[in-house]
Amino acid sequence: MMTQSDGVFAFADNPLAYNYDVTIEKDGDDVNGVSTLDLVLISQQIIGESGFMSPYQIIAADANGDGRLSAVDLVELKRLILGISEGLDKTGAWTFVSADHQFIDDTNPWPFTKAIEISDLQTHHLTEDFIGIKIGDVNATVQLDDFATAETRSSGLLQLSIQDTDLVAGETRHIEVRSK
Repeated sequence: MMTQSDGVFAFADNPLAYNYDVTIEKDGDDVNGVSTLDLVLISQQIIGESGFMSPYQIIAADANGDGRLSAVDLVELKRLILGISEGLDKTGAWTFVSADHQFIDDTNPWPFTKAIEISDLQTHHLTEDFIGIKIGDVNATVQLDDFATAETRSSGLLQLSIQDTDLVAGETRHIEVRSK
């Protein structure tokens, strides 16, 4: 079943007294939200220079899906950013955690619950939910509207300067243009 853009889901006419596992998946647009800043933040996390604030950031940093952070994750993400690989083959672009999942250790979030188990269905279940984690995007810059845009890194105008040079008609000259 495909949800609407708000992610709300419901199933109709499920037989009662059965067991169900509800899972969610999304893939594609792997590079959306992944930047060199993410690589810097993951590097700092690996060497212990700074810590992520949530277990979801740690899960997002695990680009090869082996349940730990290492230089291999950085290599996978570098290959993605540089266009050497088209996607994150081992993990996919997204992973999802049951919103009710309680991490035993926020600094080591594996394993985590990816499915919601409903045993002996007898009534409506209206509070089940998932938390989506964009793999590689530890600073949460993914564009969820499917229109990923470039990040603006400056404000204002770029001022250019050239050295005053006398020009002669018909002569070809190379002129250095520099930013101030």
